[in-house]
Amino acid sequence: MTLPASVTTQIYARLYELNMRLESYAHVEVVMKDNRLLVKHKITSRQETITCAPRPSDGDRLWFWTSERKPITEAEPDRVVDAAMAIAGALMKQ
Repeated sequence: MTLPASVTTQIYARLYELNMRLESYAHVEVVMKDNRLLVKHKITSRQETITCAPRPSDGDRLWFWTSERKPITEAEPDRVVDAAMAIAGALMKQ
């Protein structure tokens, strides 16, 4: 499925915002590659790939997703902190 250019632009913008928030955490390494974030916890070495895509059950609004296609939070500017905390917290678990 090819997304409209405007949606693709929004996806990159939301991932960039999440990237910036995650980089503020000292224990997390983040690499933005193509249309995904590769996030690694420096202490536990756990890692996750985060994507941003429409969620059909939510009117195709953009959401952040894990590599297992589990939804994290809506990919809205006011939810970026929530998403970053959820991702960093999940990577801390042993």
